[in-house]
Amino acid sequence: VTAAASQTASFRVAGLELGRSPLGDPAYQHYVESPLVDVNREYQYPNGYGLWLPALAICSSGTLVLTLLLGPVLPPIAILGGLAAGCAFGCFNCCYFCNTPPSDPQPISRSELRALVGRTACTFYSVLLWLLGLAANFFAAKDSRIRWLNSACYVFICLSTILIMWPSWIAANRIAKEPVKAGLLMNMFWSGALFSTSIAGVLNTILLGIWTALDPDCNAMLPVGPAWPWEPPSGSCVAKATVEWILTPGIVEESLKFAVLLRLVTSLDEAVKSRALTRFPRMSNIPGLVCCGWFLKLAPSPVAVVLCGMAVGGGFSAMENVQYIDSAKAQVFATGNLLPAAVRLFSAALHICMTGTCAFFLAKWMFSARKRWYMKYVGFLIMMVCHGCYDSFATLGTAFPEDQCFTRVSCVEDSSTASAKCVFNREGQLANCKCQFGIDEKNQTGEPGSYKCRTSPDKVDMLAASVHSVAPNSTELLRYQPQPLDTFEPRSTAIHAFLHGPTAISAGASVRDVFVCPADEDDYVCGPLLVSWWPTTWTPLVFGSAMMMFFALLGCYALPSMERNFQAARPTAESDRAELSASGVSLQASPA
Repeated sequence: VTAAASQTASFRVAGLELGRSPLGDPAYQHYVESPLVDVNREYQYPNGYGLWLPALAICSSGTLVLTLLLGPVLPPIAILGGLAAGCAFGCFNCCYFCNTPPSDPQPISRSELRALVGRTACTFYSVLLWLLGLAANFFAAKDSRIRWLNSACYVFICLSTILIMWPSWIAANRIAKEPVKAGLLMNMFWSGALFSTSIAGVLNTILLGIWTALDPDCNAMLPVGPAWPWEPPSGSCVAKATVEWILTPGIVEESLKFAVLLRLVTSLDEAVKSRALTRFPRMSNIPGLVCCGWFLKLAPSPVAVVLCGMAVGGGFSAMENVQYIDSAKAQVFATGNLLPAAVRLFSAALHICMTGTCAFFLAKWMFSARKRWYMKYVGFLIMMVCHGCYDSFATLGTAFPEDQCFTRVSCVEDSSTASAKCVFNREGQLANCKCQFGIDEKNQTGEPGSYKCRTSPDKVDMLAASVHSVAPNSTELLRYQPQPLDTFEPRSTAIHAFLHGPTAISAGASVRDVFVCPADEDDYVCGPLLVSWWPTTWTPLVFGSAMMMFFALLGCYALPSMERNFQAARPTAESDRAELSASGVSLQASPA
């Protein structure tokens, strides 16, 4: 590719020009003309790596795309094969890093520059994938009513990201001297969606399981104390649960999103000297596979860094919404009410604002003349604590539905019958119980915890039929485990289940035996509050809104001021080029 050809480069599909390539955009010509870039050069893997690494990269990336498109249809062995290929690819690169001395800095190739600035193809195929998913969800349902509801649920997955990122991108490009390509933001979006979310889900599940095992009566998912549901948990139990929330999604998720932001570099000089291009095997001669230049992304201004942070948060929330909204579809289809799905827009917007706040303080460190190391982590530490507190508040205000009842039992294993015999005991283990004849609808005050069971089988339902052999006055309980009732799920109300942060709802839940509620009304509680003295729904809403307002103030007032100061202090083109020439980068030709 010659320099003249790069002047007219554009992104084409089926012969149609759909957008300018970074090499053909006048806004980026100063990069093409930089002595740190050679558009006539491409790199290939060193001898011994040229066969295995491209094959592993193609296998792992191809499996990833097929998994996104086909999902459960793809055989598990294919997914495992793709993961194995990705792990092998990483191992090969790590071995090269450890056994090979760093190379001299070399100019950035044509393909590496396109990946560094942001590829138009990334935007095109992301939009195409979203439209294909929308069409698939629309035509998947035969009933016209379900068809529209299913499509609306799909739109809600990315709606917050679209509504926030689109106007922010337009506004940012008006104040930034150098425009931010949409391809750059889409790449950061997918990094947050695929890398951060997948690892966070595994780590959150492990940590929540550890907290539950250490203290079944007071943990992040179930901060109730030993006397609940008759007595509320103590303040120390609530504080302990809040700390566990900070240590789980607070640290895990914010760290993984922040790690994606470390891909950003502020200049070409920083890119060519980076470890990604001097310590790892380098390849750019295969279209779409730029290794390891794909890792780096150029954010040459504070506005670009903050936009990238928002895109990472948007990708994280979108992938997380897939799980939450899918679990809400049954309720949406049954009632025709989109609120259980639409309420996820709030937490999705909150993720965008939290990661945007981290990116703001990171930008302040990156573009400050005084490199104060702590400034890099200020936003991260603040959002880590705020994220954990928000998740804790969403949990503490839980109000259980009226048909979910709780009691405590003590069970003793009976070796003669190879089963356990259980009796009600207020000092025993917490257990679910179900009313034998359903909830008494006549004697209700409507207050949480005031619901009681019917004492006569006026309206026997299927549940009563399955336990008709259990006498209501018996002190010894016969255990049964009907399949739909064997999962104890603390956060089961719509508002809290979908306002909550990115943890699997059932991550801290455990499969428990379900008992018939005792005859004595004082021995069980139906529909209680998790923490009766804690404010309910409005707490996470107010706290989350305050975090959004904080980011809005940073974005509307502090960020434009930072951008203006950066542009005023930015060196001229002549002095910048002189600095680059003296940066020690080798401009001699190297083997392609």
